[in-house]
Amino acid sequence: MYLLRIYDEPAIEAACANGPAGLAGCDWCGDDLAVHVRLVVQLELDRSEATVGHRVVACDRSPRTWQMWARRQEKVVEGREFMCFGDEQSVHRPWTGRGEPTGVLLTEDPEGQYYGWIKCEREVGHEGVPVMIQPHPAMFRMQEPGGFYGRVKQGRGEVVRMSVKALS
Repeated sequence: MYLLRIYDEPAIEAACANGPAGLAGCDWCGDDLAVHVRLVVQLELDRSEATVGHRVVACDRSPRTWQMWARRQEKVVEGREFMCFGDEQSVHRPWTGRGEPTGVLLTEDPEGQYYGWIKCEREVGHEGVPVMIQPHPAMFRMQEPGGFYGRVKQGRGEVVRMSVKALS
């Protein structure tokens, strides 16, 4: 017999600690449980209704975030005020363009105006960091002539849409 149980964010940690063998990770998406806000767990019960197995059959995770530096553009186009993302040292280089280097927070957002590529060849789940970010889908597609979506199918990375906010 099977039973579905929904765990919200506060109960996820307790469920992991108190489960029959503990939940090691999300069977559904492969990510660490700490980033989830909701899990749907299928419990396998024996005749005495004791739990003998479990697996995650659906999940909802928190949006990923990354702190970086970017150039705040002097001339804002279509509401996209940042370009040239990277670490503090690389963004301060004069050839990365005009504008003030600013600390930013990128947040995974399906409606975000920025597009990023996360190289995931030897990484799992949330360990990836965007290595290329563009403020427009056409500019993003130009960065990989063969197309990013073929690389996604090969498991070599992930395309993510993001919103950006200045930290200071």
